[in-house]
Amino acid sequence: MTKKCSYCKSFIPDDTEICPHCGKKIERVDEFFGGEVYGFDKNIDEKKASTTNKNFETTKQSLDSNEQSEKLKEKPYIFKSALELIEKESISENKNIKLPELKKPSFESLYNEQKLSKSIDDYFYVMKFLQRSFLSILDQIVVLTITYVYYLIFIKSATSENPYYGIEGIGYFLVYYKSQAISIGIFFIIFNLIYYSLSAILLKSTPATFLRGYRFYNCKGEHPKFYILILRAIVSIFSNLVVIFPFLTSLVSDYRQSVYDKIFKVYILKKSDK
Repeated sequence: MTKKCSYCKSFIPDDTEICPHCGKKIERVDEFFGGEVYGFDKNIDEKKASTTNKNFETTKQSLDSNEQSEKLKEKPYIFKSALELIEKESISENKNIKLPELKKPSFESLYNEQKLSKSIDDYFYVMKFLQRSFLSILDQIVVLTITYVYYLIFIKSATSENPYYGIEGIGYFLVYYKSQAISIGIFFIIFNLIYYSLSAILLKSTPATFLRGYRFYNCKGEHPKFYILILRAIVSIFSNLVVIFPFLTSLVSDYRQSVYDKIFKVYILKKSDK
């Protein structure tokens, strides 16, 4: 059998090791690509392999450099923390980002924490029911005193014919001087509105509770808006005139709030000096 020389392409015997035509040695490599190949020059193929590897590495490096350059072009939207976001506000892409505002803790959360820890440095003190009742009575004594002065100045001279005193005199006055009694009632209600509304706006409290250091606060530990205080004063006056039940609910309330306090979310508190 013959075979073909891979160098000069001449046909030579199958067992020939050196080509008689070109003088090249015929080398044998077994099991290359699944069979026998003759005329394989190792030196030439190694040069080709090294050249191919160099080309592959060069191509890979160029691809990696292109990928890195593409990453550098990406916009820096990602920050590790809110602090970095604040520090990098100068970046145009992040100028319109608004950080959430810190919410002030509510009075109830602060009060519950103080109640559990039993700390002497309490932030707020809640008025006790008996103290609140006593101070409310003092405020009403002021209102009733001014109402009585109004009676002495404008009403009594017109009712000098009243022959009775005490409870009998009051009954006689209500029966025979109805118009004067109505005028006193109207004055009492109007003066209550003025007394509690003005004191709430100017003092953030009533005069009696103000002297004891207590003020009106909302759930954030701030003074309520003036219109909230006026509405509360109106509701409290009329509700307490009709029935005293709205005030008595402060006896069982956790923060000694009456019904109208709960409606307008008002707390009567004393702020700690510490």
